[in-house]
Amino acid sequence: MKTSNQPVESDHRILSMPQTRFRHLTSPKELANGLSEGDDMRELFFSGKTGAFKTIDGIHVQPDVTSYAVDPTSFIEGFILWLAGKPEKKETWYVLDPDKKVISFEDLPAVKGPKSDMNGWRPLVSFDMRPTDNHMAGFRFTTNTDSAILAVRSLRLHTSMMNAKSDSFQFPIITIGRETFTAQGHKAWKPIFNVITWTSPPSQSAECAETHDF
Repeated sequence: MKTSNQPVESDHRILSMPQTRFRHLTSPKELANGLSEGDDMRELFFSGKTGAFKTIDGIHVQPDVTSYAVDPTSFIEGFILWLAGKPEKKETWYVLDPDKKVISFEDLPAVKGPKSDMNGWRPLVSFDMRPTDNHMAGFRFTTNTDSAILAVRSLRLHTSMMNAKSDSFQFPIITIGRETFTAQGHKAWKPIFNVITWTSPPSQSAECAETHDF
């Protein structure tokens, strides 16, 4: 089993940029004032069976209502171990961390017990986003389903390609959506991350232009 855990070529542009997180961005004004730090993300999941976005404590997040600022440096790859239908362990790393230790599927610890759909290691991805129009806590979208992983990696690639051709640090403003598809004869759902615009905080743009050779 192989997964695309290495940064794509255009990811390397972001590697040279400031790695500050912006987990406290809560309004367009704060977006314009630059990036700030914090760690108040609420984990957000998507159900391929119902098409619902829900937090770990069961709160529904409605699609196509709010726009979100995505942290381009927050994309995570890795694996999650499921045993008897419950998550037991994670092995993850930030894609853009120059000191990351990438683990291949073959290097993961062996799974004890019977092999089944309920047991085993699965690919895992996540990224951070924050609503731009209010003071709600941000979300860390996390998934280990195939269709959702493809959606997250597509957003990451789009973000990397935009930064590869831009003269300033760009991060996407998105809406979250969903659509149906058929899997093994059954109706299923997959998430959609629609980029509606790109934002480059003036303070970060100036810093990048002055200190980094793009």
